[in-house]
Amino acid sequence: MFGGMSVNRFKNASGMLVILNVLFFAAMSIFSPRGIGNFVYCKTLIPISVAKYLLFGAQVGVIVSRCGEWFRLFTAMFVHGGLLHLLFNMYALYYLGNLVEYTYGIWRFLVFYFASGFIGNVATQIFYSSSISLGASGAIFGLAGVLLSAGFRSDTPIFLRPYTGAALLPMIIFNIIYGFIPGSGINNAAHIGGLLTGMIFGYITRVPYHSNVSVKELLFRMRYKDFWTNPWYRNLRREFLWFLTGLIFVIMVTVSFILLIPASVRMLSAIKGW
Repeated sequence: MFGGMSVNRFKNASGMLVILNVLFFAAMSIFSPRGIGNFVYCKTLIPISVAKYLLFGAQVGVIVSRCGEWFRLFTAMFVHGGLLHLLFNMYALYYLGNLVEYTYGIWRFLVFYFASGFIGNVATQIFYSSSISLGASGAIFGLAGVLLSAGFRSDTPIFLRPYTGAALLPMIIFNIIYGFIPGSGINNAAHIGGLLTGMIFGYITRVPYHSNVSVKELLFRMRYKDFWTNPWYRNLRREFLWFLTGLIFVIMVTVSFILLIPASVRMLSAIKGW
């Protein structure tokens, strides 16, 4: 509940993402190699202590570049380094995710989330190529960026003002500054990359009047011969493009996890060989 707005809590996309992240963390905690020492994977010496993160999709720049495991730029969003890391990120995802999804609709939300997380991980690949990176914070910062920029658009509805714009600046500034403190262990490349991506989306995307047009309705309307030419269907055409883009991101994330499976098998073989 956000003011006068009600949401479906865990019955929507943001809620499902929270559940998936929790299940992923539970699986990683149960099925993970234990031991001491190192092993070699992709011509890289890796401590066994971090193997469980890599097996479930964490990102290390040298592995991505040497072995072409680009899929880790997506899978790393679902891996967390500890219970506190998971709880903090899931609380933020639950709050910001529900608000963004309620406001912009499921497909815009998915585009904002995955695009911000991906760009944040690309920034990590550039600036922290030798470090392990994991977590959903880049994508979550993207959601914060969307709401930050939305507060400075003149057409943003009044009911959104308390949750957008300058209201988010203290939280954003604190987290960015804290990330620059030596020893914090925070990946500010992902945070800033995700934030800037979200800010761009928030600036160029207006809040739709009808944020939850069903896929069934879109497909039905597309059967009309003048769907792509009639000005009356301009908003529906825009919704279809958001649906298509969101669907592409969902497919890319799914394919990334499929590609992770043989990579994890190879890594397990490398660990056993050690």
